Amino acid sequence: MKTSVQDNLLTIFFEGEINAKNVPALQKEINEIISANPGREILFDADALTYISSAGLRLLLATQNKMGKNKLTVRNVSKDVYEIFDMTKFTSLMNIEKKMREISIEGAEIVGKGRSSTVYRIDPETIVKLYTAGVPLPKIKQEIDLAKKAFVVGIPTPISYDLVTCDKSYGVVFEMLGDADTVGRISKHHFSYGRV
Repeated sequence: MKTSVQDNLLTIFFEGEINAKNVPALQKEINEIISANPGREILFDADALTYISSAGLRLLLATQNKMGKNKLTVRNVSKDVYEIFDMTKFTSLMNIEKKMREISIEGAEIVGKGRSSTVYRIDPETIVKLYTAGVPLPKIKQEIDLAKKAFVVGIPTPISYDLVTCDKSYGVVFEMLGDADTVGRISKHHFSYGRV
């Protein structure tokens, strides 16, 4: 089983199928890997996982129980495998993250540029904000969350509907709105008028 350690994060990579036949050996190997990396946050990467049975789900649950209050994260889950997690309600027990769609920006028009991102028009109604390589995913998710909150309170901001990857960078797909504004620009405008 392949693993990767980066700072305090231990990533364990699943491959093929996890079923009743291979769960005992996998459980033993996972326990050994975790014991050799005490105190590290655990992440499972399911990019190469094609199927998981109820025995595999129990393996994940047993691993999460060893983590205490922290929720286990399984990322890069394919659509078919995600349906298994969703149907069994494991999406509410753990952080299950779908595999991001890979897009191409070849021939796309640049419609905006910032310090850490470039915005491309994919088609007449869709844009993608592509972040500079190295911008961490949690920061991007935080920005998406802020944009959604701004929209809910009535600020005309575009709503994101897909998190994607492109050339080892993360991107967010938005609908194209002619009267939309950015949260950052609205904040600057608001605070400049609020000064005494």
